[in-house]
This record gives sequence, C-alpha cells and structure tokens, in this order.
Amino acid sequence: MDIIDFNNKLQKEKFDSYIFHSPDNFIQQTTRWAEIASSVCNDQPVFLYEENDNYFIGCSLYLFNSRLGNILVSNIQAGSMGCITYNGEVNQRDFAYHNLMEEVIRIAKDNDCVSITLTSNPLSDDASLIEKYLNPETGMKSFISIIELDDFFNEEGEVTLKDYNRSSNLSRNLKKAYNNSLEFYTEKTPQVFDEWYYIIHMERIHEIGGKPLPYNFLYGILFQSGMKEFSKLFTVYKNGTLIGGTLCVFNKNGIFDNFMPSTRKQYLNIGTNYFMVDQILKWCYKHNIRVYNWQSSNPPNGGVFKFKRQWGSEVLPYNYYTKILDKDRFEGIISENSLESIKEAFEGHFFAPFHTVKKSIYGIKSKEEINRIAES
Repeated sequence: MDIIDFNNKLQKEKFDSYIFHSPDNFIQQTTRWAEIASSVCNDQPVFLYEENDNYFIGCSLYLFNSRLGNILVSNIQAGSMGCITYNGEVNQRDFAYHNLMEEVIRIAKDNDCVSITLTSNPLSDDASLIEKYLNPETGMKSFISIIELDDFFNEEGEVTLKDYNRSSNLSRNLKKAYNNSLEFYTEKTPQVFDEWYYIIHMERIHEIGGKPLPYNFLYGILFQSGMKEFSKLFTVYKNGTLIGGTLCVFNKNGIFDNFMPSTRKQYLNIGTNYFMVDQILKWCYKHNIRVYNWQSSNPPNGGVFKFKRQWGSEVLPYNYYTKILDKDRFEGIISENSLESIKEAFEGHFFAPFHTVKKSIYGIKSKEEINRIAES
C-alpha cells in the first residue's frame, strides 16, 4: 500500500485518473479537491492506493490535528461522501478492502488518532465491506437524493417526468418562473462570485441559522487551476439583478453535485429555485452528466426533501462509520467538553455522530433516530 506524495504531480494525476475513470466516483475524492479543502483547516491529506495485476484500490482521507485529539476522516467541509474507489476483479474486492482497512487503522494508530470516520459510496455500494473490515463502534445512516438523467430526459432531450408535463405543483411553479422573465447564466467570474457570496449566500445562511463555508474554500473550487474545469456557478437574474445562484461540482460524464445553492428569500415565491434547477438539469443533459446529486436533507422528510421529490428524485443510502481507537480518550473528550466546544475543536470535520457525542449512545443510527435523541 502506497501513500500519495502531494509534491509528485504524476502520482496525483494517476490517482485522479482512476477517480475519473468510474462514473460512480465523486470529484471530492480527487487530489484536486484535497489541495483546496485541506488548506482551509490545515488538514494533511492521506491518500492511499494499491495497484497490482488484479485491481486498483484508492482511498481519500485527511489527518486532522485538533486541541482535543487527532482524527482520520474521509469527509472534511461540506458535501463529501464516498472515499474509496475500486477498479478490478470482482472476486478480489473483499481482499482489497480488507487490506485497505488494515492500513487505514495502522496509519491512524501511528498518528495517535482517537478515531477514524469513513463514508461509504451510495453509488458503488461498499457499505457492507467498510463495516465488515473497519468494524466501527458507531455511525450515522444518511442518504442522497439523485436524478438519473437518462430517465429524466428522452433521446431528444425532452423531459419525461409526468408532473413536468401535466398540471402539478412542479409545472405551476415552473410556469410562474418563466412568466417572470428570469435569466440564467453559466459564466463564472470572481466579481459575480463575490456578489453571490457576500450578498446572497451570506444573507441566506444567516436566515436559516447556519454557518457559511469559508470564502477561500468556495473561491478555490471555482477558480483554482485544478478545479475550475470541474465546477460551475450558475446564476439567475431578474431585471439585471442577481437573485440566486448555485455552486456545483462534477465528475465529467459522471456525478454532478448541487453543492451550494443560495437564493434571496424575497424571490423564492416567483419560482426562482424551480427555474434554476430546470435550467441546470438541461445543462447537465447537454454535457453528458449521468447523475444529478441533490445531496442530503435534514430533516429527512422536510420541505427541502419534498422539493427534490417533485422532480422524481430517487433516494440512495450511504453511511458514516466511526471506529474509536481509544475508548477512554474518546469518552474523556465527550464527558469533559461541552458540545459547543467539541464542535469548535473539530470544525469542518465529522468527529462522531451526535447521539454518541451528546448521549454516549453507540451504534449506527438513522437521521430520524438521531433527531429523536436530540429532542429527548
């Protein structure tokens, strides 16, 4: 098992070529993404791979040193999922995952990590292998909502979804949006990004009580040389005024992530988000994207989830798996520190699921179960 040297351009390009080879892999698994994401929180990317005559297996991880302890994780910042890519003989897959998990655990122990968290890939169905060979103590069940573009459009590029073409909430909102003379743009410039980030995104995040992603992180995704061809800032204007936008990332000919949408609240009732999604889906079709990924939703059956479902979205499960390497240290962290202090120390990282950090409850729980625990 080898570790990528991030000063070795050829090694990075070879690793990324395997990620791009499969339409089931996410752009967030690449070294390109790592160079931007790791710089935000001073993570050390730990990208492992093994290649032989029978298979290639690669794993995208990050070592994070916090004041409360070190962790090895596959997901930093927002939207990361899936960390392992496998290309090879089917009968060698178990063996390859077994070897990989042994190496991941060894590296975590060598770096004095309290825990390891890996995410499974909802499209390649590797959850059972990670669970089998990582043997996690706790975790979280999650899901993404996706649209298969081959099902959404026919060969002529026409939308086949019934509710799109008949009287429905979806078609009524689309009609309203198109009657409002909205304009859609695909060009991205630093000036437009600044306007979207500071005037729209920051405002929207404040309205929903969230925390914005760092400016440098999103700017790097859009404009850094390694990522700019794999990202878009789609924008919507009305009468020359920017009213909404969505930052998206994609694996060409594969998965397209609706990564960070933000629209001004006062323009939601004219169907702005419906218009933007409709235009983005048509862009995806023209550019041979296979899967449109809405990402997840919380609460799992809330308004955002229902908005996605109108478009004929399919739900795919995936899991966060957390292996605790030092139970005493882990318990000490959650008993001696407030939830707010733990969030601050591991900001931008998945330390452990809420039910374990807050209530010392172990096991792999769904979002519904975790929400009930949070309310109890």
